[in-house]
Amino acid sequence: MIRRALAVAPPFLVVAVGVALAKGPLPLQKSDFPPGAVSGPGAPSIVAGKGKDVSSTFNFRVGSREEEVTSDVVVWKTAAEAATGYRITLGAYTRLPNSTALRLPAYGDEQVAEFEKQPGMAQVIVHRGNIVWHVTVQDCGPLAPAGCLFGRTPPKLTLAQALGELRIYAARQKARIGNG
Repeated sequence: MIRRALAVAPPFLVVAVGVALAKGPLPLQKSDFPPGAVSGPGAPSIVAGKGKDVSSTFNFRVGSREEEVTSDVVVWKTAAEAATGYRITLGAYTRLPNSTALRLPAYGDEQVAEFEKQPGMAQVIVHRGNIVWHVTVQDCGPLAPAGCLFGRTPPKLTLAQALGELRIYAARQKARIGNG
């Protein structure tokens, strides 16, 4: 899939995963998830060349299925750089064929949220000031960054499941960002 190919961007475009920001917003942390959540590899931004990028991925069980949530936060030097990064991120990750626009509460200055039925995934990309953040909720299938850690691939998330989970984790990410 196009999105996953872009996640493996050339090194000069990507700031190392796990780089800690001295001060400022963090991606979602283990405490944001149900007990038993397992940290997997993060999914770095494809546009973090001049920004500080930190991401996290967690797998956890929801009833009988395994779910994966990825959070990526890029802090730019200026709001103008962030706006450019936001537009590039939208171009790489959104408006794919058969995606469905989602309505969510406002989390920043501008945002796009979508559901993709084929991978069973929902995402929101938010721009606020000099920060761009991206939260993805999906089943742990073969297109997910960490894959399945607790067993076999579960059924794909439905629109209702994905939207419900995206609302939870996007709100938690917004709380970690604060006023940006």
